[in-house]
Amino acid sequence: MKILFVVGSFYPRGDANTLVISNLADALQNMGVEVSILTLTYEKKDFENPRWNEVNIIYEYEPALTPIADVLHNIIKHPIKNSIIILKKTYYKILGNIGAYKYLSLSPCKVKAFIRAIKREFNNSFDLIVSSVMPIDTAWSLQKANVSAKKSLIYLMDTLWNNVTLPYKYREKRLSFEKNMFKNSLFVITTPQIALSNEREKLGLENKTVVVEFPLIRENKTIIKEKNDDIIHCVFLGMLYSDIRPPEKVVEIIGDMPKGNYSFDFFGLNQHLIIESKDYEKAKDRIKMFGQILSAEAEQKKFEANILVNIDNTDSNQVPSKLFEYISTGKRIINFYFNKNSSVLEYLSKYPNALNIYLFDDKEKNAQIVFDFISSYDGNKIEFSYVEKQFIKNTPKYVATQVLERWKLLN
Repeated sequence: MKILFVVGSFYPRGDANTLVISNLADALQNMGVEVSILTLTYEKKDFENPRWNEVNIIYEYEPALTPIADVLHNIIKHPIKNSIIILKKTYYKILGNIGAYKYLSLSPCKVKAFIRAIKREFNNSFDLIVSSVMPIDTAWSLQKANVSAKKSLIYLMDTLWNNVTLPYKYREKRLSFEKNMFKNSLFVITTPQIALSNEREKLGLENKTVVVEFPLIRENKTIIKEKNDDIIHCVFLGMLYSDIRPPEKVVEIIGDMPKGNYSFDFFGLNQHLIIESKDYEKAKDRIKMFGQILSAEAEQKKFEANILVNIDNTDSNQVPSKLFEYISTGKRIINFYFNKNSSVLEYLSKYPNALNIYLFDDKEKNAQIVFDFISSYDGNKIEFSYVEKQFIKNTPKYVATQVLERWKLLN
């Protein structure tokens, strides 16, 4: 059997989807499935080693993806090449404000590159194509290439993004696309929270959903020691958002905590939201910001951390994928949450090494509880065998088995 994964980005760059896809691909490969991953890159050096853990990576080169800072830095060295990239980026920026590109929040350069690559690879005899729903560019490109009419197609959906990422005036158009997308798929892998939500019928998922959770609980045998510099490092890895993952209330709590030998280390995008928080001045001596880092470096920081920090999403149906990465380590976790019915709480109820802090409780009381939790840090971790038993449905092997069984049943 041959499976093709289509994903927006992959190692050494990547996002939450990268981890989901890599775990599932690795598990399927170990079960005898031939796996390939189609992704985009702006780095020609990626073509030198198009493999990851024995999985074949099909790169599609798109220079318009190159960060503008890199383009400007090299414009004197390669004026013609980089001037063309700037023109392409300008054209795509204009195109991004037109029609479906605008109301679906599509990236025109990614769509063009994906369609080109999908059509090129279409002659290969893949039995199944698996696409992440986020970013939507992948799903849109598969639809435009008319893949669903000719191949078995499934989607990985970890969020009801139609609800939280769009201006209200675009939601009906996006919902219409979603329904058509799922209608033309074989089945959908998603989470229980989404499958059981009142959005399921609206999306036309009644006969499509396969609830197998997401494959994020995995044992990492890489030996990376925790930092030991007399500072307890509380590490947050991921993106911050003003609407779905705002840091302001967390900064308030940090600002009210007693001073001590600890720091909150933030890695990821949108850290200006921390600085813009009204209590930042009170908290800044206990906060360190490192900006965006590559996936491989984020993996290292996760294991170097003494305590891991999760800021829950404001949407109670969404579970940050990094939470399962944290759980896999067995380390202490501080979970800051916004909703008392948050789906995260159900998972952490099975994980005894976590502290849950409701962000609308008294902030001074919360500050003392967090401080005491950090101060009592002793380096003890939960054994992975316990974690695996508690979260068996979130292991790559379990999810891979469900995918293959469902595919055989439908074929």
